[in-house]
Amino acid sequence: MTVVGTVIASTIGAVLGALILYGISWFLNEERLERILDHKAFKMLGFKRGDVQKAINWFDKYGTGAIFYGRCIPVVRSLISIPAGTAKVKMAKFLIYTTLGSLVWNTILVALGPYMREKWHVIVTIFEEYSLIIAGLILIAMIFFSFRWYKQKIKN
Repeated sequence: MTVVGTVIASTIGAVLGALILYGISWFLNEERLERILDHKAFKMLGFKRGDVQKAINWFDKYGTGAIFYGRCIPVVRSLISIPAGTAKVKMAKFLIYTTLGSLVWNTILVALGPYMREKWHVIVTIFEEYSLIIAGLILIAMIFFSFRWYKQKIKN
Protein backbone atom coordinates (compact mmCIF):
# COMPACT_ATOMS: atom_id res chain seq x y z
CA MET A 1 0.00 0.00 0.00
CA THR A 2 1.19 3.44 -0.86
CA VAL A 3 0.07 6.74 0.60
CA VAL A 4 -1.20 7.95 -2.77
CA GLY A 5 -3.01 4.65 -3.45
CA THR A 6 -4.63 4.73 -0.02
CA VAL A 7 -5.80 8.33 -0.48
CA ILE A 8 -7.23 7.52 -3.92
CA ALA A 9 -8.97 4.33 -2.75
CA SER A 10 -10.46 5.99 0.33
CA THR A 11 -11.65 8.96 -1.73
CA ILE A 12 -13.31 6.68 -4.29
CA GLY A 13 -15.03 4.82 -1.45
CA ALA A 14 -16.21 8.06 0.14
CA VAL A 15 -17.59 9.35 -3.16
CA LEU A 16 -19.41 6.08 -3.90
CA GLY A 17 -20.99 6.08 -0.43
CA ALA A 18 -22.01 9.72 -0.84
CA LEU A 19 -23.56 8.96 -4.22
CA ILE A 20 -25.74 6.25 -2.69
CA LEU A 21 -27.21 8.66 -0.10
CA TYR A 22 -27.49 11.41 -2.70
CA GLY A 23 -29.34 9.05 -5.06
CA ILE A 24 -31.77 7.85 -2.39
CA SER A 25 -32.52 11.39 -1.26
CA TRP A 26 -32.98 12.49 -4.86
CA PHE A 27 -36.30 10.61 -4.85
CA LEU A 28 -37.52 12.55 -1.82
CA ASN A 29 -38.75 15.37 -3.98
CA GLU A 30 -40.65 18.40 -2.77
CA GLU A 31 -44.05 16.77 -3.32
CA ARG A 32 -43.19 13.66 -1.32
CA LEU A 33 -41.74 15.71 1.50
CA GLU A 34 -44.80 17.98 1.47
CA ARG A 35 -47.05 14.90 1.75
CA ILE A 36 -45.02 13.68 4.70
CA LEU A 37 -45.30 17.08 6.38
CA ASP A 38 -49.07 17.10 5.76
CA HIS A 39 -49.38 14.19 8.18
CA LYS A 40 -51.12 15.10 11.43
CA ALA A 41 -48.06 14.32 13.55
CA PHE A 42 -45.89 16.78 11.65
CA LYS A 43 -48.59 19.44 11.72
CA MET A 44 -48.70 19.09 15.51
CA LEU A 45 -44.97 19.80 15.52
CA GLY A 46 -45.59 23.02 13.64
CA PHE A 47 -44.55 22.04 10.13
CA LYS A 48 -46.55 23.53 7.31
CA ARG A 49 -46.71 23.72 3.54
CA GLY A 50 -43.84 25.71 2.16
CA ASP A 51 -41.31 24.53 4.74
CA VAL A 52 -39.80 22.12 2.23
CA GLN A 53 -39.35 24.85 -0.33
CA LYS A 54 -37.75 27.10 2.29
CA ALA A 55 -35.28 24.36 3.17
CA ILE A 56 -34.43 23.72 -0.47
CA ASN A 57 -34.02 27.46 -1.09
CA TRP A 58 -31.71 27.72 1.93
CA PHE A 59 -29.59 24.86 0.71
CA ASP A 60 -29.51 26.34 -2.78
CA LYS A 61 -28.23 29.58 -1.29
CA TYR A 62 -25.70 28.23 1.24
CA GLY A 63 -25.55 24.48 0.85
CA THR A 64 -23.30 23.72 -2.06
CA GLY A 65 -20.25 25.05 -0.21
CA ALA A 66 -21.40 23.07 2.80
CA ILE A 67 -20.93 19.90 0.76
CA PHE A 68 -17.18 20.56 0.58
CA TYR A 69 -16.75 21.61 4.23
CA GLY A 70 -19.14 18.95 5.47
CA ARG A 71 -16.83 16.24 4.13
CA CYS A 72 -14.25 17.27 6.72
CA ILE A 73 -16.58 17.05 9.73
CA PRO A 74 -17.20 13.67 11.34
CA VAL A 75 -20.89 12.66 11.35
CA VAL A 76 -21.80 15.50 8.97
CA ARG A 77 -19.59 14.07 6.22
CA SER A 78 -22.16 11.39 5.35
CA LEU A 79 -25.35 13.26 6.12
CA ILE A 80 -24.58 16.25 3.89
CA SER A 81 -25.47 14.08 0.88
CA ILE A 82 -29.13 13.94 1.92
CA PRO A 83 -30.03 17.65 1.66
CA ALA A 84 -27.87 17.88 -1.45
CA GLY A 85 -29.94 15.17 -3.14
CA THR A 86 -33.23 16.53 -1.89
CA ALA A 87 -32.31 20.01 -3.10
CA LYS A 88 -31.39 18.53 -6.49
CA VAL A 89 -27.85 19.92 -6.47
CA LYS A 90 -26.40 19.27 -9.91
CA MET A 91 -24.55 15.97 -10.02
CA ALA A 92 -21.36 17.54 -11.40
CA LYS A 93 -21.23 20.15 -8.62
CA PHE A 94 -22.03 17.51 -5.99
CA LEU A 95 -19.28 15.23 -7.31
CA ILE A 96 -16.70 18.03 -7.44
CA TYR A 97 -17.37 19.25 -3.89
CA THR A 98 -17.66 15.72 -2.53
CA THR A 99 -14.49 14.54 -4.25
CA LEU A 100 -12.43 17.57 -3.22
CA GLY A 101 -13.70 17.58 0.36
CA SER A 102 -13.18 13.84 0.73
CA LEU A 103 -9.74 14.11 -0.86
CA VAL A 104 -8.69 16.76 1.68
CA TRP A 105 -10.06 14.78 4.63
CA ASN A 106 -8.58 11.46 3.49
CA THR A 107 -5.20 13.05 2.75
CA ILE A 108 -5.08 14.47 6.28
CA LEU A 109 -6.00 11.13 7.84
CA VAL A 110 -3.61 9.10 5.69
CA ALA A 111 -0.79 11.61 6.22
CA LEU A 112 -1.26 11.43 9.98
CA GLY A 113 -0.86 7.64 9.90
CA PRO A 114 2.91 7.44 9.29
CA TYR A 115 3.49 10.46 11.50
CA MET A 116 1.71 8.87 14.45
CA ARG A 117 2.94 5.29 13.78
CA GLU A 118 2.12 3.15 16.80
CA LYS A 119 0.14 5.98 18.37
CA TRP A 120 -2.62 5.81 15.71
CA HIS A 121 -5.15 5.08 18.45
CA VAL A 122 -4.59 8.66 19.70
CA ILE A 123 -5.93 9.99 16.38
CA VAL A 124 -8.95 7.69 16.60
CA THR A 125 -9.63 8.93 20.13
CA ILE A 126 -9.32 12.57 19.06
CA PHE A 127 -11.73 12.07 16.16
CA GLU A 128 -14.17 10.17 18.37
CA GLU A 129 -14.12 13.02 20.88
CA TYR A 130 -14.50 15.53 18.05
CA SER A 131 -17.51 13.61 16.73
CA LEU A 132 -19.07 13.65 20.18
CA ILE A 133 -18.51 17.40 20.45
CA ILE A 134 -20.16 18.00 17.06
CA ALA A 135 -23.07 15.71 17.98
CA GLY A 136 -23.38 17.52 21.32
CA LEU A 137 -23.45 20.93 19.64
CA ILE A 138 -26.10 19.73 17.20
CA LEU A 139 -28.18 18.37 20.10
CA ILE A 140 -27.85 21.64 22.03
CA ALA A 141 -28.86 23.63 18.93
CA MET A 142 -31.88 21.35 18.39
CA ILE A 143 -32.98 21.76 22.01
CA PHE A 144 -32.50 25.54 21.82
CA PHE A 145 -34.48 25.92 18.60
CA SER A 146 -37.18 23.50 19.80
CA PHE A 147 -37.59 25.51 22.99
CA ARG A 148 -37.63 28.77 21.03
CA TRP A 149 -40.21 27.39 18.60
CA TYR A 150 -42.36 26.05 21.46
CA LYS A 151 -42.17 29.36 23.31
CA GLN A 152 -43.17 31.24 20.14
CA LYS A 153 -46.12 28.86 19.57
CA ILE A 154 -47.39 29.51 23.09
CA LYS A 155 -47.25 33.28 22.52
CA ASN A 156 -49.27 32.91 19.32
